[in-house]
Amino acid sequence: MRDHTNGLVYADDPDYKIAEGPFEPAWQSLQSFQCPEWFRDAKLGFWAHWGPQAVPMYGDWYARNMYLEGSDQYRFHWLTYGHTSKFGFKDVCAAWKAENFDPDTMMQQYQRAGARYFVALAVHHDNFDCWDSKHHRWNSVNIGPQKDIEYRNVITHFKKVISETRLPNIRFHDLRHTVATLLLSKEINPKIVQEQLGHSSINLTLNTYSHVIKSMRGIAANALEEVVGAA
Repeated sequence: MRDHTNGLVYADDPDYKIAEGPFEPAWQSLQSFQCPEWFRDAKLGFWAHWGPQAVPMYGDWYARNMYLEGSDQYRFHWLTYGHTSKFGFKDVCAAWKAENFDPDTMMQQYQRAGARYFVALAVHHDNFDCWDSKHHRWNSVNIGPQKDIEYRNVITHFKKVISETRLPNIRFHDLRHTVATLLLSKEINPKIVQEQLGHSSINLTLNTYSHVIKSMRGIAANALEEVVGAA
């Protein structure tokens, strides 16, 4: 799919190209991966998982679950803010001010605790970017905090640890979601994806990523039509 209006290209678009890298799209190639030595030796690290859902403070994946009628977060949102048609996630984003954001103190605490690496959330399932992104206006500079709180800002306060341990600038969480989306869009069995992600149950995987399994929905519909037609 291509969004010609915004110039965006999605994973299922024929023009979508994956950059060349050390691995081939095959399990045998991926199984040759070796955990970097620096990560094996890094006994302690911290992850700042922070975004607009810090406003309601009522669980993860709030931006999605607040619209699922009957869910716990749906009920909480309705009781706290009103119906989502009146106070939606765009309003949650605007209410997030991050007025107590203090990266200097945060980094000092991490360093004193013995951290060997630090990970900051750049964007989660809500697609709200925690930096001055250019591909859309829904980011922390334009809306809510009015500041850049992503790693490009925070990491400047962690340079001492970075230089001492010679750690690379890496990305963790967004790649995890990208891998899951790409695998499911290629019709890889969800059970395999569940095992790769380390989800506790197949229900968690399916509930989280079912929206990308468009082809499987089509296959199910066609199969049902054949069964009904043959009856």
